[in-house]
Amino acid sequence: TGSDVIDVTTITVTSSHDPLPSAQVEDTTNVLLVRAVSIAPTSDTDTNLPGEYAVYTHTVKNEGNSVDTFDFSAVSSDEAFTPTLNSQSETLAKGATFDLVLSVELPPSAISGTTAVTTVTVNNESESAMAAAVDTTTVARVRGIELSPRNLTAAGDPGKTVTYTHSVKNLGNSNETVEFSAVPDDGDYDAVVIPAGPLLFTPEEVKEVKVVVEIPGDAGSDETVATTFTAGVQGHPSFKDEVDDETTVNLIPDVIFAPPRQGEAYVGTSIVYSHTVKNQGNGEDTFSFLAGATSR
Repeated sequence: TGSDVIDVTTITVTSSHDPLPSAQVEDTTNVLLVRAVSIAPTSDTDTNLPGEYAVYTHTVKNEGNSVDTFDFSAVSSDEAFTPTLNSQSETLAKGATFDLVLSVELPPSAISGTTAVTTVTVNNESESAMAAAVDTTTVARVRGIELSPRNLTAAGDPGKTVTYTHSVKNLGNSNETVEFSAVPDDGDYDAVVIPAGPLLFTPEEVKEVKVVVEIPGDAGSDETVATTFTAGVQGHPSFKDEVDDETTVNLIPDVIFAPPRQGEAYVGTSIVYSHTVKNQGNGEDTFSFLAGATSR
């Protein structure tokens, strides 16, 4: 029954012995205006990644007995979370419904586990009917590691060490314990990470880590070895990053020329001396010879 309806009820009284005489009265009822509204569900929850949107749908129903216009608003408990509604106002007939959609944008730098409560309020224009819903948005956990710079190269001498410096960044939005490893692809080489770890990183924190590669003393020149440096989240091996640092062995030239010899010869004749040249370096080399005579 609408608010504009007037109901008239006629009551007639007659005798049980004679239909005449009779009497009548009219009762007039004016239907009062009722303004009311409901929203369902009255609460909801969602978990999303930083920078994404949590979406909630609520059904607003005009529970009054007349057409009414309703205004919508949304306020978040954390100003970093931005609420948006698909409508600011709707006019609904008696019993009509409207799907009110709330989108909450999570901040890109939101920390894991952070929650924001968004209150959605429905009011009619005269503020004589009101309903509200509460939506709770929780920030999901993000894990990730990034190494830079990528794939360094350097050269070193046999028996010496080569050091590579990398920045390790926690791409996640929560504290993470990060483990390290450095493995050369040649078993004769050794590598260590300084500091050895594991290390605790806060969200977005960057720390400097060194990879030290020890070249064996008998390494040949131009020999190369790739050392894989890995940084990963402890207990979650799929969240990691790797780089390959390439080490090349320098040429260290060295030579032995022996033995010294002594002989006798007549003037005008020649004498032959035989000597051994040995390459004592750690790689192939080309040698030149120069002979010069002095008189003593």
